[in-house]
Amino acid sequence: MRAAAYIVNVLFFVVVGTVRGHVKLRYSYDNAGPNWPIRNAPSAQADGAFSTSGPCGGNAAWGANGFATISNGATLDLRISYNGGHQSNNNAFHLAFHCDDEANLGQDIFRSGAHTVNKAGCTAIAATDSRVNPPYTVGCELDRVQDLSSEVSCTISVMDQREWGGCYDVRITPDTPPAAGAGSDSKLNQMYLVSDTVTTTPSGTECCSFQTASIDVGSESGTQVSVSAGGTTNCAGLSEWASTFTLTKDEFSYTNGASGTRYYNDAVTVGNESFGFNLINSVLTQTNQGTAQPVMCDHVFSASDSSACAGDLCLPSFFALGEPCSSNDGALGGTIVAILAVLVFGGALVATGFSEMIDSKLEQSPLLHAAFRFLQGFLALIAFAAYASSDGTDVGSCADPSAFLIATGVLIWLYTWTVMFVHLVEACGCASISGVAGYGACSGVLIRFAWAIDLFFCLFALIACCAAAYQNPETEETKGAVAAMFFCLIFLVIGVVGPVRGAIFGDSKPSSSAAKSTTSHGAFQA
Repeated sequence: MRAAAYIVNVLFFVVVGTVRGHVKLRYSYDNAGPNWPIRNAPSAQADGAFSTSGPCGGNAAWGANGFATISNGATLDLRISYNGGHQSNNNAFHLAFHCDDEANLGQDIFRSGAHTVNKAGCTAIAATDSRVNPPYTVGCELDRVQDLSSEVSCTISVMDQREWGGCYDVRITPDTPPAAGAGSDSKLNQMYLVSDTVTTTPSGTECCSFQTASIDVGSESGTQVSVSAGGTTNCAGLSEWASTFTLTKDEFSYTNGASGTRYYNDAVTVGNESFGFNLINSVLTQTNQGTAQPVMCDHVFSASDSSACAGDLCLPSFFALGEPCSSNDGALGGTIVAILAVLVFGGALVATGFSEMIDSKLEQSPLLHAAFRFLQGFLALIAFAAYASSDGTDVGSCADPSAFLIATGVLIWLYTWTVMFVHLVEACGCASISGVAGYGACSGVLIRFAWAIDLFFCLFALIACCAAAYQNPETEETKGAVAAMFFCLIFLVIGVVGPVRGAIFGDSKPSSSAAKSTTSHGAFQA
């Protein structure tokens, strides 16, 4: 049922929540521009959405996203962009301006060239190269509204020859200076999910998009904010994307009085394309920065606890499929130091008589040896079971280390408990088992070469500990799993020091305990 709900949710979003767009009005660019609310923007201080839905980029009402207050006869300095893939010698922007009752300021009043401002800088602005950045500049001095005794509502549209554009909603005052813009307040330490997909390719073509996505925005450190991001896509050759990057804090204050804070990064690679990520007013936009026809659509991300994501309106979280994978140099370094200490400890046992004492105790008591093998297998069982139960073990760069640790744990568990079974049969004198045809030969071979198998699994456990310590989702389960595998390694080393000493110094055979096990009990003889 959960899988079916997930598929329906994704299909609903793809069908209903996808918009096509090629032109977007800019709130600002490189500390230049008006910093006025844009009618079809995702938030009051964000750039407009890419759109081909008319002179205002959609049918939203006047002031749907707020408005700016400007002086009568103000001089405009506006910015607008194409997305890539729309190069044409016919591309040109122009500006239209009209004041009326707010109910009459829908985008259709600007159709067919109505209310065009025919002044230098506001008409026939060539845009033949179809670029996102730097955006095109449109600006001139507006004609004054005559006989203005009180505020009047107006709309400024910037559009191309096909009437693709965006609108600023403004109020013009005859006497007062521009009102200060509201400061932005973006949520940090917050998960952002896809609330809108903007199709940016020419008509008749499609761009690919996220199917699940998450952007985990961290805390502010100086002027930087850490971000962990990931998603699954329907893009060819990019089934999954995972990345970590930083957003740079940018405080802005402009001549119209607007001020606020945004966090941005204009060079984040997704697949083979470069995107800009811009966080303002708790809305994060992903915008293609290239001039070629886009492969991936643009996306709008909203805070996971916002109304935009209420009732499963946003795409499913990528990290809900697993915790974000992270690289931990400190954990790897600590693990290597601990493993070196274990190896030094094992070397010291080999060099002294303690290894012979351990080997002798295990030889003389099959029941003790069975208990020792049980402990090794139990630790391996805890390791692979805990790791397999954790979220995020199959996500991104965590997948390979996770698979290796789990496989190593399973093999050690099966091997050690098989050896435990052989020693329990010996300790109990179970003739009904030991007398089975072929049992003596098979158990004898297993016990005879157990020391070599132990060495093999020591190496595997060592590698598994290091790999999983470096790349893991940092859940409590994975931390416990790595610790369990480490203790399993310790007991594997303890169990093998006696045979290793015998192999090195020749004072006993590596398979001495095996030989005694297979001859001290008649049932164990081949």
